[in-house]
Amino acid sequence: MSEIKAKKEALLSFDSFDGGGPSYSVSIVDSSVAKYNITRRYRNPNHEKMCGSGYDVIIAFSGIEPGKTEVKIECRSPIADNYDAVYELEVDENLSVTVTEREHTNIIL
Repeated sequence: MSEIKAKKEALLSFDSFDGGGPSYSVSIVDSSVAKYNITRRYRNPNHEKMCGSGYDVIIAFSGIEPGKTEVKIECRSPIADNYDAVYELEVDENLSVTVTEREHTNIIL
């Protein structure tokens, strides 16, 4: 299990690619504790000219109020591996966020 130490914003990064790469959905059990934002960062600056260009999916968690909650990230793709990952998010009194992976389950669809 991995842990990202407390920072104002905790980032998780996942791989994907255009044309069938995994998509990621996020659900936070207690949305009063933390919120998230998803961005896509292409690895190649000329990605628009490429077929199947790879990119990183960056999920940034920010604290709203001190507390703990669970986050589930679902990874789904028609051609790549599917899995669910469960994380614990802890937000301290400074609203810094610590993320700890709790479970990673491969899904057969």
